Amino acid sequence: MALSLTTQAKNAALNSVVDLIDTGSGSGAVVKILTEFDSELATLPLSDPAFGSALDGVVSANSITADTSINAGTASKFKVYNKGGAEILSGTVTSASGGGDLLLTTTNLIVGDSVTVSSFSLTI
Repeated sequence: MALSLTTQAKNAALNSVVDLIDTGSGSGAVVKILTEFDSELATLPLSDPAFGSALDGVVSANSITADTSINAGTASKFKVYNKGGAEILSGTVTSASGGGDLLLTTTNLIVGDSVTVSSFSLTI
């Protein structure tokens, strides 16, 4: 039988994860956009706090600052780092219709463009 969490447990787990993102003594939490081969394309600062409170097993990111100093390439994944620089989570990147964990306006990035997050939420 598969493990099943109540909504209360899902929310508690998500709130704990997003609380980790807001910890550390550095300048701020960030999300790094990467190619499939881990080449960094962009670094986008997260808000403080980075996410709102979980509701019904879903937590959504607060505003994410766009990055205009990007490298060219195709975005396929991301990593989130807390204020102290520790990696907290990672996932897939797609354009708005692609069904990834983090949605960008476009995944084909060109030097000089601006990278903007369309949607970023975590679900259990």
